Amino acid sequence: MKRWPIVILLFLFAIAGHSQEDKNSTYVTEMHVHGGANVAVFGDLKNVEDTLFNDGHLTMIGDSLQNTAPMKGVGTLEMKGDFDQHITGKGIIVIDSLQLKNVLDISFDNDFIINAHLEFREGILYDNYDALSDPDSLPSVTFTNTADYDTLLVRDDSHVEGLVRKQGRTRFIFPIGDAYMYRPAVADNIQSDTTISAHYYYEWINYPEDGVQFGVELFRDEYWYISGAEKAYDLTLTYDERTSSFDTEEEGVNIVSYDSRFDSRFRLIDAEPATIMSQLSYVVSDPLEDLDSVFNWYGFGRQDPMQSDAIDLYVPQILTPNGDGVNDKFVINGLGNYPDNKLVIFNRYGDVLYEKERYDNTWDGTANKTVIGGDGNILPTGTYYVFFYSGDVLIYKDFVQLLRVD
Repeated sequence: MKRWPIVILLFLFAIAGHSQEDKNSTYVTEMHVHGGANVAVFGDLKNVEDTLFNDGHLTMIGDSLQNTAPMKGVGTLEMKGDFDQHITGKGIIVIDSLQLKNVLDISFDNDFIINAHLEFREGILYDNYDALSDPDSLPSVTFTNTADYDTLLVRDDSHVEGLVRKQGRTRFIFPIGDAYMYRPAVADNIQSDTTISAHYYYEWINYPEDGVQFGVELFRDEYWYISGAEKAYDLTLTYDERTSSFDTEEEGVNIVSYDSRFDSRFRLIDAEPATIMSQLSYVVSDPLEDLDSVFNWYGFGRQDPMQSDAIDLYVPQILTPNGDGVNDKFVINGLGNYPDNKLVIFNRYGDVLYEKERYDNTWDGTANKTVIGGDGNILPTGTYYVFFYSGDVLIYKDFVQLLRVD
């Protein structure tokens, strides 16, 4: 005899002992959707105490899934409706498959872990958080190393407007966007098993106040936040005429990495344009050790033609004090134009490691401040930050890569 899956419909009703204001809610303290079962919930579902196990197919047609307790299983969670839906409660949701079938949007403040597949049919999955929040503190949608999605289904009206994480080493197109526009980033050639995170912002309110810094012009309309890589990998950012405030025919357009600390440092990356997904894209391989913790905002920019010729300082970005006569000292060309100067070197935490008034091109990678133990301390390989003053005016800020090589 053929066995048919069980279909359970949970309609709007009040559970005895709850107040009248909860009459449209279904409370569950213990629930297990078994494999082969289909459960549809009309109204709010509040999972408030014990883990909800979903090994079948759970369809949310109501307004809200309040998931205070965890939801786990090898089944499917389907969000379906024609009005905004909300997933709240901060209880982690670990599921094989998530299906988006809402003609409007679905907000979430829970962490999702997808083990098999995310199906983008209709609706945008977005975090309901302030744009100034630290991206790494936001709820996220994590694709494990066994999870994927159909890239052909992701589009302007169905993607993630929030933090997406990908585990593993496989090439991955992050299905992210903002303001109802799909703006992916691509991670490829990942050298170690890791988790890379990505979040896209359009017209972000926390962008640098000054879009031009030391000859680099930053186009401030859009940013990608990328973090988590421990080693170099290929990062591709895509061009879209709706969001990218430059013409593809403009010369010198490239990827700029941006650090929101230390008064907003910019770094122009020598990336090569390429064509992917029918859009102009830019690919960068960035070898910096601290890529994930310092320069983790990416956008588009170029060498500013109005300022690049006016710079009368050349400040090196590499120091290799190994006694071979090349880059042993931090030599600033044009130093004579600024006799009343001061050089300050910071680490990534903002500690002053070296400071010298009337700098004379003698820094060799040692610290003269007591923050790490006293004069003569040899600084290890790493990225350090350079502030150069003329009098009391800061006229240059950037980074230097210190390499201890034989």
